[in-house]
Order: sequence, then C-alpha cells, then structure tokens
Amino acid sequence: MSSNQNKHLRLAIVLLPLLIFLTSLTQDGFSYQYIEVEMQKSYLLLLVGGMAFIGGGLFETLI
Repeated sequence: MSSNQNKHLRLAIVLLPLLIFLTSLTQDGFSYQYIEVEMQKSYLLLLVGGMAFIGGGLFETLI
C-alpha cells in the first residue's frame, strides 16, 4: 500500500465509527412504560453515566 492509501484508510477507520457514534446520540436510548411511555435520549444517558463514574458510582456500575 502506498502512503496515500494508508492515510485514506486511517481516516476512514477513525471517521466511520465517529459518525456512527454521533448519529447514535441523536436517537432514543431506550423506552419503558411505568404509568406512561417514557423515552430516554441517548445523549442524556451518556451524560448521566459520566456523572455516575465521577460521583463514585463505579463499583455499583460494575456489579
């Protein structure tokens, strides 16, 4: 492979998963029904999960 092909391959390897990840943040994470149907946004779940690790919820998450 030439150097130019390696650069394109590396760029594709980085950009494709990044594009999929960013697209997934615009979708609903999951939904559940307690009294009415609740839909959680995936970007909010990402933020709450990060706060759980910072706030000391690491062991609870691992269990």
